[in-house]
Amino acid sequence: MFAEKPLYGIKEIAIDDKGRIMLPKFTKRETGDELILLFDSKTSQYKIYNSKRYDEIIDILQKYSLKAINKSDRLKYKKRIYEMCKNVLRTLTVDKQNRVFLGKIFPNSTRRILCTGVSDHLIIKPINEESVQKIK
Repeated sequence: MFAEKPLYGIKEIAIDDKGRIMLPKFTKRETGDELILLFDSKTSQYKIYNSKRYDEIIDILQKYSLKAINKSDRLKYKKRIYEMCKNVLRTLTVDKQNRVFLGKIFPNSTRRILCTGVSDHLIIKPINEESVQKIK
């Protein structure tokens, strides 16, 4: 299952003409896995979460917001929940070739992206010449 264990790894992958990517092996993806694609407006990054983990995060934030003693803490948790929910772009399903459909989230000229495993999610971003040099 995608991100069943912490995700650690980095991989350069291609985007095909239909807007699909093949998920890296380190994600432990399986056919039929349900994933959540979101855009984190705070960091300006696209992130992919396992849908179950995403739901767990929302539940945890809701519990903390209910248990918060002062109003500013409650608002902080509610704002984080709102940010995570409003930034969901789509639900992704892993196909038999271990691909997911991202659509046209990057400019048409983007043919390669960098996938970075960060504990419970994957960060994806377009590759430019500067980032390619750092990898090599």
